[in-house]
Amino acid sequence: MLAALTREFLVPRRFLVGIPVLLSLWAAVDACSILSLHARFGTFTPPADVYWSLVNDAFAYKYLVGFAAYVILERARVSVLGGTVLLLALTGLSAALLDLVIRPIFGWSAAVLVGGLIGLAASPRGGGLIPFLLLTIGGPVLVAAVLMATAFVATTTALSGKTVRFRSTLAMWATHLAVALIAIIVAVGASAALRSYYDLSTQYGRGVSGFVPLTAALIAFLVIGFAHWAIYRWRMRGSTQDRDASLRVWLCTAIVAAFALFAPYLIAGVWGVRLHMAVVRPVLRQVGILPTPKLEIGSARVELPYREPGIMGATQDGAKEQLTIRAIAHSYRSESHPGEPIDIAIHARKTPVPRYGHDIESDLKKALAQAGADAASEPFTLRYDYSDTRSYRSVARFLPAYPDLYFTTLVRSRDVTFEELETVLDRFIGERVRPSKNPA
Repeated sequence: MLAALTREFLVPRRFLVGIPVLLSLWAAVDACSILSLHARFGTFTPPADVYWSLVNDAFAYKYLVGFAAYVILERARVSVLGGTVLLLALTGLSAALLDLVIRPIFGWSAAVLVGGLIGLAASPRGGGLIPFLLLTIGGPVLVAAVLMATAFVATTTALSGKTVRFRSTLAMWATHLAVALIAIIVAVGASAALRSYYDLSTQYGRGVSGFVPLTAALIAFLVIGFAHWAIYRWRMRGSTQDRDASLRVWLCTAIVAAFALFAPYLIAGVWGVRLHMAVVRPVLRQVGILPTPKLEIGSARVELPYREPGIMGATQDGAKEQLTIRAIAHSYRSESHPGEPIDIAIHARKTPVPRYGHDIESDLKKALAQAGADAASEPFTLRYDYSDTRSYRSVARFLPAYPDLYFTTLVRSRDVTFEELETVLDRFIGERVRPSKNPA
């Protein structure tokens, strides 16, 4: 059995076309999940945001995986077991490139662009707009394209086991650099078209069918795919492709092992997250590599077992600004609607928490001032109706026993009433919250 799984063979070129077909089916599954979420909350989601969700989470890294697998299998022998490890390694590398490198570059570029435009508008001298735009838009696009081309060529060359020849490698790098530039321009151009069509006068097109951004994403990737294929085949014309190399299974295995230990979500998505949170990180805490965060904030301590990813904001020294306990980390539910998850959070009063145009701390100060001098010695509750957003209802509670904090519950359901939220919060505080042993 093992011999059959490790026996190397050449994949016939006519079968390589099955790679994009299989990855298209995989992308379709993720796209359906994104569109189903949009169908539920479509009233609040601009089409351009849905478009980027499709591009980033359904199409982009699968495209990179598919084309890299095609290039490698066109060059090298592979076994069944080696092909499986190769797929996992390419998935992790592609996700890491896009999530940890490319997205932060464009996020930084957008922040600098907005800040720079505000500064130029306020400047009495003016000028410098064109160089600034070239630097903040053209620069990140070029850097991202260079990194994508370099990563693609380095990965396919290293994993395929081919001998590196400087001239041919440089020519292949230039080919993929041109493709990366085309891909970025096309992807951003489609997003700009959506944003310009659904402008401020239509509230960014909220409530538009999810097939609009899906069509834009499909057209963008069809253009990118055809351009990539045409440029790649033009570059490979007349060249003889020796297929005598063997896939470097040991390198693929090392890459997969590293991702499985440090970032399994990059190779297995939500299942990788669950494995990491339920198995890997608890084991690392048991052996002392990872510390266990304290469920404390200010003058309060929460008596619950620490659980990832349901508890957020906790550190080894306790939470500083906010301790969030999502519904998966506690068992408190409304008795009338036990199937509706309710998130609970504890906030430090010194930290503003803006939400849909409200700042709870400011609202609380104003309400306490209006209620009179004795109000701070009694529990005080604020209710927030977010029925026109994804977060339908929320309750904020001030308790004199914890004057530096306030407690909130949040539900994403129209069925759960304010009274039910208050009851859940009362039970949670009464059963799980105690004064901190070392108040800040």
